This record gives sequence, structure tokens and C-alpha cells, in this order.
Amino acid sequence: MTRTPAFATPTPVLPQSQATPSINSRARVSRRFRPTTRATLDLTSHNLAKNVAKPLRASSPTSKSRYISRLRRALETRCAQAEDAFWSAMQEEARLAAESEPLLASFLFATVLNHASLHQALAFHLANKLASPAMPSTILMRVFMDAMSDCDQFCDNVRKDLLAVMERDPACTRFIDALLYFKGFHALQAHRVAHTLWKQGRAPLAYHLQSQVSKELQVDIHPAARIGTGVFVDHATGIVIGETAVIGNNCSFLHHVTLGGTGKMHGDRHPKLGDGVLVGAGATLLGNLTVGDGAQIGACSLVLEDVPAHSTVVGVPAKVVSRQGVAVPALDMKHERCLPGCTDESHGHAIEGSISKQVDEAIRDRVIAQDVL
Repeated sequence: MTRTPAFATPTPVLPQSQATPSINSRARVSRRFRPTTRATLDLTSHNLAKNVAKPLRASSPTSKSRYISRLRRALETRCAQAEDAFWSAMQEEARLAAESEPLLASFLFATVLNHASLHQALAFHLANKLASPAMPSTILMRVFMDAMSDCDQFCDNVRKDLLAVMERDPACTRFIDALLYFKGFHALQAHRVAHTLWKQGRAPLAYHLQSQVSKELQVDIHPAARIGTGVFVDHATGIVIGETAVIGNNCSFLHHVTLGGTGKMHGDRHPKLGDGVLVGAGATLLGNLTVGDGAQIGACSLVLEDVPAHSTVVGVPAKVVSRQGVAVPALDMKHERCLPGCTDESHGHAIEGSISKQVDEAIRDRVIAQDVL
């Protein structure tokens, strides 16, 4: 079987012998599109089940949980066989998807089944998404591959981000869904590449990637921002993260979240988030403030001051409504915790008039207090 070159054009075209099969040729698809690595691996020497790479065939929460747990336990061994098993499981997902929907067979072959590793498939897919006439996908793929190779933990971080999507998003039932279709995951991985380039002193190229991600995915993350592992960005549209922002491990964000500055020309001016923080949709955090581990920020809140660990803040400006939060709210994604006990006062007088007016006043008061006007 003729394989697609490693550096393909943005729209891969297969030879006639590999053209998309007809809708009634599912049996041939099943035989033709096989993973390039083994679908199951014997990992008994590492105390892992032989069927660690067995794909998810049922959509029930229980079967999904078992599937994720099996792969997570495998990765915790930090052995090469477990990493191969993770990629084999994803390739088996793609093979089953091609079998069930032959119209996607060519796409799945080009993006998943034709690659020997997760980072190679990710580099290929991102390069095709972010390519431009001035920067074709072949060049971008080499940039991505080099950046991933230069960072020892890059592929491990990618797998942790994939696990985060699967565990926290009920709409995601396969790892390949996040890899191929979820732009929050795409934006996060593109940022990891841009951040690697930034640390290498290649700021112009890092800015180019930031610009392309902002244009194509509607997510704007400065290349210098530091983001931990196991991060979940749901929906992602409208996410803005500033230059000196820091995000801990295992955090979760909804769409239209802003981690912005105070208006200073230079210096440390963006929020610092601890581990396990959950940020609701439309929340805005401004200034060099600290959000403690396990804190939760309600949707559309305006945060201008430090947030204690394991507390819940809501309102404009945000006020603490609970100090008895769970250990890691970002993992269970229960936004309804922001509702009980929220009184008119806890909403910062937002009900008394225009919310926009209250936002403007709160920001002005904060800026005056910091003597930056």
C-alpha cells in the first residue's frame, strides 16, 4: 500500500487505489485501514493488561471511564510500550470510525492511521490547520516536529491534555475526537509549540503561530504565557491569555475567558492561577492577582483581587460566596456550585444598574488604587 508522504499538502489526496471507498464497502475498509502499529501490546512485564489498547466500543459513562482508566494506568508506568499502546488505541479508534463512516476513511488515514506516533499526527494536523500561503504546511510541520523533539515533556503533556478532555467533556467519547475536531485542544498544543519557540529566542516565529491560531481558532494566547499540564479548554472561542499569565496543572476553562493585564506598559501584570482551578464562561481576570489552588470562578465574573484557595467567587466585581469548595473543581466541572448562597450583595450590586457600567467602575477603581493611571 502506498503511504502518504510525511509532509503532505494541506488537503491530502490519496492515489486512486486508496480513494475513498463506497458507502457499501465497509468490509474492505476494515481490512484496508489498519493501524501502522499493533492494536494490542503485551505489557504484562509492566503489570499492565494485555488489552490496554482495546478501543472504546460503547458510549456509556461506565465503559468510557474504564477505557480512560486503563490508558491512564498504562501511562503512569512511563514505559515506551505504554506510550505505544496509547497511540495504538487512538489508531484503532480511527480504524473503527473509518469502518463505520467510509466517507471519512481518506481523512482518517491521512491524519491518524498513516502516522507512526501521536506527535507526528498532531504536527501534521496542526500544520494543515494553521498553514497560510506564506507559510505552507510542509514548513510548519517541520517547525512543529522540531519543537516537539526539543521539549522532553512535550508528548507527555499532549497525552495528559487528551486525557483531560476525555475525562471532563461528556461530549468526547474518543481520543481522536479531541485530536481531530476540538479547537481548544488544537489551540493549546499550538501554544505549547509557540512557547517552546519563545524560550529558544525565536519570537518572530512564535508570534506568527499566535497570529495564525487567533485567526483560525479565535483563541489568543501570548507565546510567553506559562500553562501547566492536564489543561482542558472547552469550546475555546474568545479565550485571551496575556504575556505574564501563569496557569497551573489540571485547570479547566470555558469559552470567552480573559486573563488580562492592568494597563501597565511592562512588567508582571497578568493573573497567576494555581492547580485545579475552574473558570466559568465569560469570566474576566485582570491584573497581577493570584487564584489559589482548587478555586472556582463563576461565569461572567470580574475578578480584580486575589482568590483564596478552594473558594468560589461570583459577581461583578467577584466576591467570595463559599470557602468550602472541593479539592479540585476543575475535574468534576460542576458549575452549579456557584449558585447556592449567591445573594444580591454577593453579586456586587450588578442588579442595581447596567452591568457594563459596574464593570467600568470596578476597573477604574482598581487602576486608581494601583496608581497606574
